[in-house]
Amino acid sequence: MSIQITGLSKAERKLERGARYHPELFRVLSLEEWCTEKGFSLSTGKRLIAAGEGPTLTRLSTRRFGIQRRHDLEWMRAREVAAPLAARDLQDEDQS
Repeated sequence: MSIQITGLSKAERKLERGARYHPELFRVLSLEEWCTEKGFSLSTGKRLIAAGEGPTLTRLSTRRFGIQRRHDLEWMRAREVAAPLAARDLQDEDQS
């Protein structure tokens, strides 16, 4: 009998550990690719990053930055909201 501290089975922990090191998570998207994928303009993406509200950037050269897929996923998780809160915000947008 094994003790499960995290509540995950041994197989689930192994899968989770493997997922953290998947090569796709370390792929770097250009700012343009990231904005297109998220569905907003380049200027909106730059505004989010300048305000400190965007994902962590990766410096590719002295003048070029990108966004690693894993940082994008972390950013998206941090922006998740509960369903009742999201529904209320959507109603507010409809009234505008």
